[in-house]
Amino acid sequence: MIVHVATYKEGESEPGYWDNIDSRTHKVSLDYYRRESVKILSMFKEGLPGAEIEKASIDEAFVDFTTPVRQVLLQRYPYLADVPPNAPNGLDTPLPTPPSIEWNANTHLIPIDPDSETADQDFRTDPPTWHDVALHIAAEMMYKVRADIANKLGYTTSAGIARNKFLAKLSASYRKPFSQAVLRNLAIPCYLKPLEFQKIRFLGGKLGDTLAKEYDVSTVADLLPISLEVFQEKLGESAIWIYEVLRGIDRSEVKEKASVNKSMMAAKALHRPITKVSDGPHWIRVLSGELALRLNDARKERPSLWPKTLTMHAGSSKAPQ
Repeated sequence: MIVHVATYKEGESEPGYWDNIDSRTHKVSLDYYRRESVKILSMFKEGLPGAEIEKASIDEAFVDFTTPVRQVLLQRYPYLADVPPNAPNGLDTPLPTPPSIEWNANTHLIPIDPDSETADQDFRTDPPTWHDVALHIAAEMMYKVRADIANKLGYTTSAGIARNKFLAKLSASYRKPFSQAVLRNLAIPCYLKPLEFQKIRFLGGKLGDTLAKEYDVSTVADLLPISLEVFQEKLGESAIWIYEVLRGIDRSEVKEKASVNKSMMAAKALHRPITKVSDGPHWIRVLSGELALRLNDARKERPSLWPKTLTMHAGSSKAPQ
């Protein structure tokens, strides 16, 4: 057995790499990963001033590049800042032709044609748009921050760059690990169609099971012919969100969260129920030790932080008695 994570055990104030660990008496510690996650997030904030950054989990975050990309866009193409005095239709006048884009080898372009190995041929038939230019600038920024993280902290990262959170998360897994991918608007339909819809965020649970059973299908392409009205009859309030996400539309915003959570939780899921009265106090002591350590870490950022309420829950196990 190779121990790759520290664990909490009764009688110790900090997690460690102990001999003879046992899931019946030890609890996995994610504290090291939480601390490293804070370092990585700090580097994103330092390297992307003006960007909105939302931490999604220990190893995942969403970045809204709107503000920093707009700044660079206007620096490089200042004629976009104002409507030309000779514009025939004022604000409704089409933008000038976008410049050609030289995509760096460090960024994977997801091709419009899913059977194509690269997206090189896409620009021969579909020239770049201003949205592509914006994605290109975001890709430059993202690569620089990722390279800094690799050099300073030694961690490899992957990124997906697209027009919304859903598509960015989806494209981040393209050509992993240690890579980044850009999903242009033109490539969205063909990229989504073969996808198993139950792999989409929030469609992997009961809602996804309902869709699969109701229509006896498995991919996004299978569901596209179904109208919004039919979805609404069957699925009610969820229908509009499902209809849109199948088409690559995600209206959720990137929102930065407070650096210190208002609550902390320590929990242990036991494979088998406890059978001795003494097991209860044992786990209370182990979980209390974890909370104490995490609280001390949080106080380094906010010294005045102090818990006001302690809540305990215990649930029955479905394991055989």
